[in-house]
Amino acid sequence: MNSQLAKIFLEIAEYLAMDNIPFKPAAYEKAARGIESLKKDIEDIYREEGLDGLEKIPGVGKSIAEKIEEYIRTGKIKYYQELKKEYPVSLLELSSVEGLGPKHIKTLYDKLEIKDLADLEKAAREGEIEKLPRFGKKVQENILRGMEYVKGGQGRMLLGDALPLARKIFSSTSSFDLSLLPWLKVIWPLFMRPLACSTNASLMPCSFMPSLMELIMPSPSDSTSVRCFFSALPL
Repeated sequence: MNSQLAKIFLEIAEYLAMDNIPFKPAAYEKAARGIESLKKDIEDIYREEGLDGLEKIPGVGKSIAEKIEEYIRTGKIKYYQELKKEYPVSLLELSSVEGLGPKHIKTLYDKLEIKDLADLEKAAREGEIEKLPRFGKKVQENILRGMEYVKGGQGRMLLGDALPLARKIFSSTSSFDLSLLPWLKVIWPLFMRPLACSTNASLMPCSFMPSLMELIMPSPSDSTSVRCFFSALPL
């Protein structure tokens, strides 16, 4: 349930950023990071401590705690459903394309009714995107290039997806599961680009990089040893 709630709050942050709403996107992103870093199931926390226990989670205030309670009790969050109805786009798909932030996604939906990757690719190949204000031919080419990365499994990942996968990869480097190698091509750049801020609020922000290691490693480890580990892999 932790990862499900983290994904929902990251998407809420994206929806709010699409409307250029200040502060709230960062608050939901912070709550998602706090939930994703929990070692205990959030449902157990609620069962044992109620709303007070939820508010002890880093980044979770009263309003978000109530939404967590609603999800635990009903399996959905009304506020989230309303946002999805207002913008019926596949955020997970579109956000995976490098260079597409919330405002871009909103413009593409408002002007061209682009809802998913299929719509995006069709519009780009037909030259419709370059006609939009503040887009142009170069942006359209970058979008097409970014889609090729996504198809090759090298697109950007939401934090809610990246952390559980990273934890699994790093759970035991001494008995590394080779079937996870393809995913390292997606996760490793998150470590290698500490100065590259994301254009998308729900993707790894540069300010979060210093604490990422502590979240995914079973015990504290310096970045040098982790880099050495990756340098030995056939990526």
